[in-house]
Amino acid sequence: PLNLTNYKWAKFRKTKAGVKLHLRLVFMDKDTVYPEKAVITTAKEHDRNQKSL
Repeated sequence: PLNLTNYKWAKFRKTKAGVKLHLRLVFMDKDTVYPEKAVITTAKEHDRNQKSL
């Protein structure tokens, strides 16, 4: 867990902090998948805002 004392940039609620990792995946074939792009946002950021990922 993240605490606000050390991670002020990740403020989520009054006493909590958090982050989200958004990945754009590339599917090469049935058994091969890899991340093409990764974006880290605060937990407060809505997932819908990452469309252009």
